[in-house]
Amino acid sequence: KADEETNLEEVLTPEEEALMALDATLSTKTTSCPTWNANLAAVVLYKTIYNTTNIPTTHIGKNVKYPNLGVWVRNLRRRRTLTPEQIQDLESVGLAWRGTDFLQNEYDRRWDIMYEQLLDFKEEYGHSSVSPTLKDHKRLGQWVKAQRCIHEEGRMPKHRIQKLEAIGFVWRIRAFKNLYVPTKEKLWQDRYQELLGFHQEFGHCNVPESYRKTNFPLERWVRVQRVWRKKGLMPKKRQKLLEEIGFVWDATEARQSTWAKRFDRVKLYLESGRPFDSISEGMVYYRWISKQRDRNARGVLEPERKAMLDAIGFDWKEVDVFTEGSSKEEA
Repeated sequence: KADEETNLEEVLTPEEEALMALDATLSTKTTSCPTWNANLAAVVLYKTIYNTTNIPTTHIGKNVKYPNLGVWVRNLRRRRTLTPEQIQDLESVGLAWRGTDFLQNEYDRRWDIMYEQLLDFKEEYGHSSVSPTLKDHKRLGQWVKAQRCIHEEGRMPKHRIQKLEAIGFVWRIRAFKNLYVPTKEKLWQDRYQELLGFHQEFGHCNVPESYRKTNFPLERWVRVQRVWRKKGLMPKKRQKLLEEIGFVWDATEARQSTWAKRFDRVKLYLESGRPFDSISEGMVYYRWISKQRDRNARGVLEPERKAMLDAIGFDWKEVDVFTEGSSKEEA
């Protein structure tokens, strides 16, 4: 009964509903698959929704959403031979169909999950040296210990070394004893100052998800503040500081607010007949315009937003080229 209630409470996005409907029509055959093209389209849609092609066949405690697609991918990985045309099709949609590729992708995914937990730990305690004997973090502590061993043996990829060192990871335990560990309040104030800098540059506090690539700690910190307030854990002093600079507590509202501000500015310049490159934050708006075109081309732009853009004469085909640096922000 509990499982049934959980399933009833789960709200599916329109994309997930569309994929479930498509999955019901798919064949699980790999040789002469009658729905080959539809299966490929389902992989593309799955990747758009979940940002991965590691499609599961089972879920612990609940039924898998896309059983036919999952079984088809599993069968592909079990086959030893595929035609050159089939291989080209699979690689064109980014499907890790080879067994070794899939295992590596899965290992990378699990490593990223543990790394995220390590970031959570550091945010709370001010360091990343988790002991394997720590009562509430034994698994994370064992993972940290394993990273040190892998690094000492010279088997750790450079990009992982860089990610760990970027958060002050200490490779030798003895070195940790002399490491300065800032207080929780100091850590919070440091992030708050970063947010002030963001606000001064962009005029709002809605740090976008794209910041995960350029300043992941700040983007994650903003998400944590919303969670703390929702759970009633946010001190009034901190809440007041954030609200004084226009911090938006609802993430959806924050995204909509940012989009609306971009839209209003582009509308103003379109109505005035001035070119896009005359906008003071030219590259930021150029990236926003490009993103709307890209989402429209992929069929994922919200209908109401497309209607708003059409109403102001938005040019879907024109491409504006900037020679300056890359964007720092996307809405």
